[in-house]
Amino acid sequence: MLSHLLITALRNSLKHKAYSIINILGLSLALATCFIIASFVRFETSFDAYHEKKDRTFRVIPRVLNNDQEYDQALTNTAVGLRLKEIAAVESTVRIGPFQTPGILKYEEKFLSTGNTGGFYLADPEVFDLFSVKLIKGDPQKALHEPFSLVLSQSMAKAAFGEEDPMGKVLLANNRNEYVITGVFADLPNNTQLQFDYILSFSSLGRFRGEAALDNYRRTNYYTYVLLAPESNPAEVSANFSGHYDSVKPEGNPFVGFSFQPIADIHLSSGNIRFDFSQGGENYIVAFTAVATFILLIGCFNFMNLSTARAMRRAKEVGVRKVLGAKRHALTLQFLGEAMLVTLLSALIGGLMTEFLVPAFNYMAGSTIQIDLLSDLGLLLIFAGIALFTALMSGAYPALYLASFRPTKVLKKTGNERNEIRLLKKSIVVFQFFVAATLLLLVTAIDHQIQYMSNKDIGFERDNVVVVSINSGLRPSLDAFRNDLLVYPQITAITQASTLPGQSYWTNTYHFNSGGERKKEQLYLLETDPYYFETLNIDVLAGRNFDSNDPADATTSFIVNEAAVEKFGWTDPVGEMIYNDSIEIGPVIGVVKNFHFKSLHTEIEPLIIDSDVRYTNVLGIRIDGSDIPSTLKIIEDKFSQISPEFPFNYRFLDEQFDRQYKTEQQLGVLLKSFSGMAVFIAILGLIGLVSFTTERRRKEIGVRKVMGAEVTDILKMLTAEFNITIGIGLILALPISYYLVDMWLDNYAYKSLPGLGLILLVLLALVLFSWLALSFQSIRSAIANPVEAIREE
Repeated sequence: MLSHLLITALRNSLKHKAYSIINILGLSLALATCFIIASFVRFETSFDAYHEKKDRTFRVIPRVLNNDQEYDQALTNTAVGLRLKEIAAVESTVRIGPFQTPGILKYEEKFLSTGNTGGFYLADPEVFDLFSVKLIKGDPQKALHEPFSLVLSQSMAKAAFGEEDPMGKVLLANNRNEYVITGVFADLPNNTQLQFDYILSFSSLGRFRGEAALDNYRRTNYYTYVLLAPESNPAEVSANFSGHYDSVKPEGNPFVGFSFQPIADIHLSSGNIRFDFSQGGENYIVAFTAVATFILLIGCFNFMNLSTARAMRRAKEVGVRKVLGAKRHALTLQFLGEAMLVTLLSALIGGLMTEFLVPAFNYMAGSTIQIDLLSDLGLLLIFAGIALFTALMSGAYPALYLASFRPTKVLKKTGNERNEIRLLKKSIVVFQFFVAATLLLLVTAIDHQIQYMSNKDIGFERDNVVVVSINSGLRPSLDAFRNDLLVYPQITAITQASTLPGQSYWTNTYHFNSGGERKKEQLYLLETDPYYFETLNIDVLAGRNFDSNDPADATTSFIVNEAAVEKFGWTDPVGEMIYNDSIEIGPVIGVVKNFHFKSLHTEIEPLIIDSDVRYTNVLGIRIDGSDIPSTLKIIEDKFSQISPEFPFNYRFLDEQFDRQYKTEQQLGVLLKSFSGMAVFIAILGLIGLVSFTTERRRKEIGVRKVMGAEVTDILKMLTAEFNITIGIGLILALPISYYLVDMWLDNYAYKSLPGLGLILLVLLALVLFSWLALSFQSIRSAIANPVEAIREE
């Protein structure tokens, strides 16, 4: 029985090669897209699920009060982890976070660069207790106990030492600090938020910034994780800790409460938490899942449309089989078997496509998904489930419809299509072009927003600025380095700063007078020299710039931006005092024009700027752009003379700033690919459907031509019905697209909608592609010899 069904299905597919190819190609593309997105969604939802104690491990989220504003943030001070240990239900805590990466780690005469090797973290010894970080070498109880103890990943150890045992080796960091290797851990999987290659003992912080830094309530630079005792209630423990912390914190500390975030939720559920390192988002998962579903439905509907369109051609076959005794369920099983065969072949082709498309998807999405069906049973079951759903979805209705024909009617005449079939065909075409148009309009809106962000006046000039990190070898000779470079006319300005636009900014709590009251605010802080505004071409609107000849400016003077003046309610900001608690630090000496030091996702926030260059990290070097390669060579040569032990690494400020929109750029590229796929599959189905329609009406076309109809008249007759259904799909896409785009643009404080002309141009392009597909088959039928069609029986 089964072999008979397979043979019949195969013969029927080979008999109608063109339609079989259309079906298989459309389903293959749809399944390949669905397979890739399913793998991506599975990867994204698996973050940090591998930790053995994940059900009891939480990230501590402080609730911050700044004046009348409250918000959650991911960063804590170092005191939080210590105070948590005083709570009975807390089994363990760990403080962890990125640390300033040493530019060079030196072992004997060998230099080990860490500039591009991943994360360099500080962490408490409990990191091996909370997280499933497996030590291959070393004792987890002792590895991070002493200051300047260092553990590194297996890959880093192999790259640095080969087969040599790294244990006990001493690395010299920045020609200053000696780190002792006390452990080697297995490489971390890709689906974890904490991506580090080096872990330095947290107690080392005391050697860098004094022992008081290990129990500090002021600086919020690290993440704190907590492991709760079994059967503990996270909400009750966090509430208990909030009360305990409130009773011991110093006056003015902005933390007013705490919540515990499950570690497995961090990647996708941290959108409203400030200073978070998460790059995922539930909205993107939902969006990609919806896109995959719609593309799969387009492929399935193509199959349904073509199968039902062919139904009348197979009506006599059904009638003869029923007269000879075939039962309805047997016919249903036969036609469903044909659908299964097509889907199986499509799934195999789609699987092969997936292997080739995954690297391109990873590149566009910035992902690291891997597909290995032979070793991943879970992924294999997902793929099999998608293929089975596709077979049932695409084949069930045509099978039931074909098996329902009555032999007494179909053996007398071929008959006409039933009204419900016409309605189904029209509805499917409407749906397909609705989805295709919606995706194209979303792509248009994303591209338009990216162009808007790239061209918007951001308050400073980002072009032709070279960014170079300041290392320990360069720092003592910064003035000499600057003076040597400014001799060259192609180098016009140089500044040093704690950060430049597009990088993370420090925050600090300051007190000030506003409306006759003393208020405090956690402000973004920029530490730089007097040349910052000249280098980036930022206007000083009131007061003056820092003076390099005035020692007071380096420690006790401040400049603020317009947003700070507005926030504080100052009418005459120059001369206003800035305080640290009740201690007067110094006056505001100037106001600069607002500039976007962060991305356009958020409004420009208050920024306070001082001229303390002790904590600067980067150089911004403005060049004239006349000969960039030779100018970079000059900078590299001077750098190598002053700091020969460090590699010369640079980047451009405009590229650094635009990296803030990496997610949008990736989303735009992916949606372009998916919308192109949707359009191709929809038009592929349209070609098959028009082919069937013209073939079914071949004799009618011949009669009309004999009666004097022109080719244009035949074209209008054949395409009129499809033009209407396509038009309906495009019209329906407009309000839905507007709603989705408007919802997406809510993520931006500065946004721009595409104009009506651009929208109409995109829809017109889709219509033109559709007309080409319609015309391809219609013209062939319209210009065919009518005698050939009329004389056929």
